[in-house]
Amino acid sequence: MSPNPASRLISQERIERGRWIYSAWKHLRGYSVEASASFEATALAGKCCDLLGRMRRLEPYASDAVLALARDSRLSRIEFIKTVIPLLEQLGIFGVDRQGDAPSTVQARVLSEDDVMDQVARIWDALNPEPVERGALVLLEATAALPLTEEEAAAELVGAGLKEPEAARSIELGLSLELVRTTHIADFDTDFLYNDFLWGENIAHVSTALAALTAEIRASLRSLIDELHQHEGRPIQEIESAAPDLVELAASRGLIDATEIKTADGRRAIFHFTPRFRGFGVSRDDMPDALDQVKLVIASFAFSTRFATYKLRDPEYFLDRLIHRGYAGNASPIGTDYGAMEMQKIVDVEQVVPGSTRYRFRALKRDTLVEAHETMQSGALLVPNPRGRTDMTALREPRAFIDPVATRQQLAKRVGDRPLHDEALLAAVRQAAQRDRFR
Repeated sequence: MSPNPASRLISQERIERGRWIYSAWKHLRGYSVEASASFEATALAGKCCDLLGRMRRLEPYASDAVLALARDSRLSRIEFIKTVIPLLEQLGIFGVDRQGDAPSTVQARVLSEDDVMDQVARIWDALNPEPVERGALVLLEATAALPLTEEEAAAELVGAGLKEPEAARSIELGLSLELVRTTHIADFDTDFLYNDFLWGENIAHVSTALAALTAEIRASLRSLIDELHQHEGRPIQEIESAAPDLVELAASRGLIDATEIKTADGRRAIFHFTPRFRGFGVSRDDMPDALDQVKLVIASFAFSTRFATYKLRDPEYFLDRLIHRGYAGNASPIGTDYGAMEMQKIVDVEQVVPGSTRYRFRALKRDTLVEAHETMQSGALLVPNPRGRTDMTALREPRAFIDPVATRQQLAKRVGDRPLHDEALLAAVRQAAQRDRFR
């Protein structure tokens, strides 16, 4: 594929901004269009991010096929054709061939996750968001680094170029949609703004902060993070280091990530990961899996080893074959379930031979598959069945994937408020950060 000329100029600053834009969009999806109307640029850029994540590394794609991916990314047909294609073509992100005035094929000139995030930041800037929307994104990033008083948050926004009234409206907007939250911390006798991304972004501070909790909760949370680091993608039934209610609490507050897999016939299962799990020495990079594609692969294979109709006995071997041969599988269910990995274009589904009722996966995003395989090798999926001869037909691919942000929102509603727990942990994070700052 021909690379985007702008890809050679990607910057770490834009990559980071793109991640926060997409993180904000994943959060805002849980609200009505009317409620999130003040985030027009973020919503459209977030949808583009979802779409570009699917389209990266693909050859030119027929426009009607791209439209199916766009709709799954929450872009309407008119929005995609009339707004997204012209804008991304103008920015050099899309290559478009036309028959007359109508696009016939579309290609996303993006390769890596970093490339996607950089281009999303460019899209967001091109959409020229209002100052208050810009401020809300600055606030989201700032409170992920450290809980802030409202005065500190306002100073951050003014330092980013907003006027004082705009800064105040940005804080109000962020609070209204729970991009940030506020709580009173008795240890400091003041209110602090924070957000759920705090824990994953500051895992070192969180580790120190756990000392402020009760001995029982502290030991359980530390053991939970250690267990998940060793065995990413564990379902709650197999977690041994913490009680189910504490696992749900940790996931609802962002201390760990939880993702949900749902099959075509309605079966569901939730799998758990450490925050920024690729940053724990598992693979080459210390950057988060912002597109959630690595988590999707691991959760899909974890599901197939435990809950699928046709269970997979050796996911590492199956994935290794998929990576090195470029294809794997030989089963009719692969063709009947339009799988979550296919929706993200991590794999394609094809007939084993023309006219066959049996199907297999063909690898599309080898980099994602390699990262998932490395993560599996660093720990294990703890397959319930003993390893033996693997039946390469034994795979029924789950249909839908609910990312960590959406799963966290669902769990938070179920778990409810734990103000004393939240207050203790936030106070401890703030104190740990201050000690580091003045050490």
